[in-house]
Amino acid sequence: MTGPGQAVHRTIVVVDVEGFGDPLRTLPHQVGTRSALYRLVVGGLRAAGVAWEGSYHEDRGDGLFALIPPEYVKAPLVQVLTGALADALREHNDRCPSAQRIRLRMLDQPPTRSHPAAVLRCRDNCPGHRQRSSGASSTSPPWTTR
Repeated sequence: MTGPGQAVHRTIVVVDVEGFGDPLRTLPHQVGTRSALYRLVVGGLRAAGVAWEGSYHEDRGDGLFALIPPEYVKAPLVQVLTGALADALREHNDRCPSAQRIRLRMLDQPPTRSHPAAVLRCRDNCPGHRQRSSGASSTSPPWTTR
């Protein structure tokens, strides 16, 4: 059992829709894209055995931040999640209007402490968050669907 201040290993997943603010994405396209993003991520986490309702998560406008409970082992979770997301992305992109297609960037982070302030520190200091804010692009992992 862990308590406040004890170090625990959690998987932090950050996903971001590349080009979300593109002028060709009208408001209806953005609404459809956000709806699809939630459907894809929630489905991917469920495929990995993680209940969305049991995870801390934040809407990031053009993406999502999820802090997975420590009882989920990172390696199999990330392997299943990325595979499920890649499959769901292909299916989504094959059947939606071009302005609602998603190119998803994903970042997972190392351990945090079991304390609410840890989430804030990660949000403010996470390399992926700074990178996204600065407009720099990240290197796409091999499973990324383009």
